[in-house]
Amino acid sequence: MALITYDQAIGHLQQLGLVDLEEVTLRDKMAEAEGLVLAYVSTTATWRVKVAAWTDESTVPAVVRACILLELGALYGFRGDDIEGIGPDIGTSGLLKKTERALGFFSKPVLV
Repeated sequence: MALITYDQAIGHLQQLGLVDLEEVTLRDKMAEAEGLVLAYVSTTATWRVKVAAWTDESTVPAVVRACILLELGALYGFRGDDIEGIGPDIGTSGLLKKTERALGFFSKPVLV
């Protein structure tokens, strides 16, 4: 399952100035970013059912796609060998704080 396209990923990373892209590394980082975001959202049975319906980039909500791209930028740009104190603003979940805020609605139970 790919909720963002390769072209979307390249476009996002180029905007960040990260243009030295190796396809294998990028595809790995795309899968990692997607996995992190989906794990954050899939905290209840209700959301796991909803997430299972997101089968490609045309079915995923735009905010979730945007968050996957944000996480991709952080994973690709900051690979763990950064100078201490320099790097992305990580929240308690391990995601970027802005991703956590954006996904707040998706990680809460839904009353129907």
